[in-house]
Amino acid sequence: MPLSLDPNFAHRLRLSPLLKYCYLDMPKSASSTLRATLWQMEVACGGVYVGVPEPTRHNLGVLNRPATPGGSSDSPWVAYPSLFGRARESVFFCTFVRNPFVRTLSGYLDKMTRHDGDVHRYIFHERHRLPHDRDLDFVTFLRYLREETVQEMDGHWGVQTYMSGIEHFEFDFIGRVESIDIHLQDLIQRLAIHAERPEIRNCRMFEFRPHAMDARGHFEEFYNNSECIDLVLDIFADDFRNFGFPLTIEEAFNTLPPITSEQTGRGWDALMAGTTTVPEWHPTITSETIAKAAAVSQGFVAQIGVRTESASIPQ
Repeated sequence: MPLSLDPNFAHRLRLSPLLKYCYLDMPKSASSTLRATLWQMEVACGGVYVGVPEPTRHNLGVLNRPATPGGSSDSPWVAYPSLFGRARESVFFCTFVRNPFVRTLSGYLDKMTRHDGDVHRYIFHERHRLPHDRDLDFVTFLRYLREETVQEMDGHWGVQTYMSGIEHFEFDFIGRVESIDIHLQDLIQRLAIHAERPEIRNCRMFEFRPHAMDARGHFEEFYNNSECIDLVLDIFADDFRNFGFPLTIEEAFNTLPPITSEQTGRGWDALMAGTTTVPEWHPTITSETIAKAAAVSQGFVAQIGVRTESASIPQ
């Protein structure tokens, strides 16, 4: 199935006819804050009838117009998969991604540690034939997660390379949650220029975090052994490669520049082939970083083609 027709992809598209952008919603990547901020921008342009929507409706994703199941007539967005191909050439395509160390832990805390009948926990237990009253510690959760394909993974911790479709087309802007204060303002300014709507230049981030799990505060508690680190590096190797995330947990919250189209798998391949240099691809990927990751994760090192005994890349 083409990715643009995959329901897991299509229902996350927020296409704005007014401001000429298409935001790809990425769960557990500040998506609630981003949707609320973009909605406020639409309000600033007179494009919707209400302010930020009621929180429950907002987070159930009932945000697109009536032709989308559950859609609302006051929504600024459309999400018709059939329009995506035609709209791609004229809209500003954007999304935000998050470091897999942080995003995976946040998804686990949000969806796997509660006992309120959460559907995501239920589906995970069903898939792996686990008793529904069995609690999984973080490392056990990751062991089971490694058995899943990217198509099977729940969107709250799925591989962002697959979920974004970055291997199939380029984005105009990919921001990082770790740098959201800076990157969201950058995005707003770019959209103001693209849509020729100077009135949105003064919009600010509308922080809305109903599912915040304080992953930063739990980091040391859950990443207290090398197996958890190894599993995340292995499961999300494509994300570390394609989005240039730092490869150590010590750097997981570092502020970094937005991701450019060159910082994709093609950029990494060029780096490994020696046709580009580290600063040209990503300033945080250094020989020392690769070597440190090599010592932690043999599986990841094998996948990216860097040997532990000679963990070096072109400088």
